[in-house]
Amino acid sequence: MSAIFASAEGRLDLVLRCNEDECAPALARGEIPQNISIFDHLNMLSNYWMGGMYETFRLLRDRGLVEQIEALASIFHELELVRIGLDKHEIPKDQKLTEPMLLAPMQQMLHDKEPYVYETEDPKRAHIMPIAMSQQNGSIMWYVIDHGNERSFWVERRGLSDRIVELWRPQAWVLCGLPRKRGAQHPEISLAARSSSGVNAGVLKSDGRYSII
Repeated sequence: MSAIFASAEGRLDLVLRCNEDECAPALARGEIPQNISIFDHLNMLSNYWMGGMYETFRLLRDRGLVEQIEALASIFHELELVRIGLDKHEIPKDQKLTEPMLLAPMQQMLHDKEPYVYETEDPKRAHIMPIAMSQQNGSIMWYVIDHGNERSFWVERRGLSDRIVELWRPQAWVLCGLPRKRGAQHPEISLAARSSSGVNAGVLKSDGRYSII
């Protein structure tokens, strides 16, 4: 099931990339895309993609793989920051806040509004993440609060996707230092090759060649 799930998120990623590429030229010129409704379309599909990728990486974490690989841990942390903001409308891990947090709206039209006091013990508390479209590549971005590291920053969907795609390349698992097959003369790693028909066992050899069994 996990392979099918990952494949579905991959197909959704391709759809999003096509739409993002369509929007990117106008955004780079500082213009609004001709099809203004595409923002809602991209936002909705990006939220679905984010939720799906979070669940995939959560599975890796539950199996003890995320902590072993720094690149996985970094991606999972950003997925978690966005996912909690989207699904729970909360500041991630807000139970660790030692004092109320003062939040001010980012949009120009709301600058006359009073700052919002976010208190962990307030059952009516809410945090709506600012969102935008990247002028660089047309993808949706979320402005997250990472209070554990005392920072806030934009998380770009396309940037996250590029890092995940790069990490999912078989060669990347070799660089991450996963264990070699015991007794092998050359370093080989058993992997799962995702295809439209399901999962096929395969071996990645030290010279970078990948053969499906």
